[in-house]
Amino acid sequence: MTSKPLEGTVRHSARRRFFSLGDRRSLSGDYDVVIVGGGTAGCCLARRLSDDATRRVLLIEAGPADRARDIHIPPGFVNLFGGPLDWAFRTEPELHLGGRRLAWPRGRVLGGSSSINAQLYVRGHRRDYDRWAELGAKGWSWDDVLPYFRRSEDQQRGASPLHGSGGPLRVEDRRYVNPLTETFLAACGELGWTPNDDFNGARQEGYGLYQVTQRRGARASSATSFLRPIAGRSNLDILLDHVVDRIDIAGSRARALELRGPAGTQRLELAGELVLAAGAIGSPHLLLRSGVGAATALREVGVEPRVDLPGVGENLQDHPVVSVIFRSRRDLGLDHVETLGNLARYLLARRGPFTTTVCEAGAFLRTRTGLEQPDLQFHFLPAALVEHGARSAADHGFNFGPTLLKPASRGRLRLHSTDLGAPPRLEPGYLSAPEDLEVLLEGIATAR
Repeated sequence: MTSKPLEGTVRHSARRRFFSLGDRRSLSGDYDVVIVGGGTAGCCLARRLSDDATRRVLLIEAGPADRARDIHIPPGFVNLFGGPLDWAFRTEPELHLGGRRLAWPRGRVLGGSSSINAQLYVRGHRRDYDRWAELGAKGWSWDDVLPYFRRSEDQQRGASPLHGSGGPLRVEDRRYVNPLTETFLAACGELGWTPNDDFNGARQEGYGLYQVTQRRGARASSATSFLRPIAGRSNLDILLDHVVDRIDIAGSRARALELRGPAGTQRLELAGELVLAAGAIGSPHLLLRSGVGAATALREVGVEPRVDLPGVGENLQDHPVVSVIFRSRRDLGLDHVETLGNLARYLLARRGPFTTTVCEAGAFLRTRTGLEQPDLQFHFLPAALVEHGARSAADHGFNFGPTLLKPASRGRLRLHSTDLGAPPRLEPGYLSAPEDLEVLLEGIATAR
């Protein structure tokens, strides 16, 4: 592969709200750490690793800076799916879904999926972390990870044994609650469900409003939270609009990166450590393209194996959600709130419907007694939306549907071909385990 030295480093400027692209110098391999992926993990790692002023860090992001308006105005994220800031992955035809192909939104922008998601702050159940530790993931028990959650968090409600204050990631109560959401919460109470004002507290089970990753009514992504406050840090460089096509591996070491950007194909020699933080899709996809995976499967698509590691791309897990959509007799939801008055209210005071994350409330429930933890999560949206919010199913309505928390189904990620620009072959295997369907059917019945 023909390559040339890499140019075009992003330098932070403390005087600017966003990062700017400059041509300060050619990049060389004198970085102590190179991070691939400027999403949630990458931004956090760039912040933490560059805290040491003697360590030089490079963060590489495939997409642009997070300047788009729809990133920062909370409900604008529904306009980003399928656009240039979304990798716009799609699954292969799913056997147990009637051959349908599902969209898999993933952020292709600084901040990654934290720049295009619905901003709900849900850390997960403590038993999930303890189970990982029991399976051999040393250091991942709940007691191990809680200090890092607290260190990262800037909780509006203040510090507590389970929450932190003063960290980079702002977590707030929502500034707007739709009338339909209020009615939903009242209905949960009439059913005898247990109210819960903190799904990240001592108990996850129950119903209530979701807290959000926002700061004064605007999205708090990993980019705005972890990177923007350290603008001007001299030992951190950020390279935007560059896709890492392949890792050049010699023996057991990563020797160089082959990148594709506005100037064409370029090569970055590695002198220090390489960290892959490209997410559950990007990281295994890059490893497979680089010859790290099951040797037989790699040869079948014309990739020369470098490291025979059969687990790469296997054991893919996802949490399917089934939206149960209802029509409403009255216009109480979010279907017609895009008015000049509401926009002015947002711009002047950061209040009103333009602060909503569309999904405003939900619940965590167990489908049967004896379970250690909830197996269903519910999302309530005061709008009748389908296709990831791309269109409305009715003039007035709302969504309320279950999400499978503990899927037994497993899938995999594979390569389509040696074409570096080809998307991964995603085969999540939804509902291949019969018990997943049984739990979701219980959830649909509950929603109805």
